[in-house]
Amino acid sequence: MRWVAEGGEMARYFFNLQDGNAVLRDDLGEEFNNVEEARNHTVQVATELARNRPERIRAQQRLLITDASGVELFQLPLLLEPV
Repeated sequence: MRWVAEGGEMARYFFNLQDGNAVLRDDLGEEFNNVEEARNHTVQVATELARNRPERIRAQQRLLITDASGVELFQLPLLLEPV
């Protein structure tokens, strides 16, 4: 699904958390102008989690980013070095 915003269309991206074989689905998602903005947001979220909640992050956890149709666009491990 695409939403019309000032300056053009925005796409909705979903940030699902995978922990081993279990996946916690993001039912709301967030809107971005393009996949690059969604990727930048993902890196920012992972970095903040690593910085603020390192005790809750495990090696097998990753963010799986999908579009509104459920197609996986990219994934990012949560174990990142804080910037």
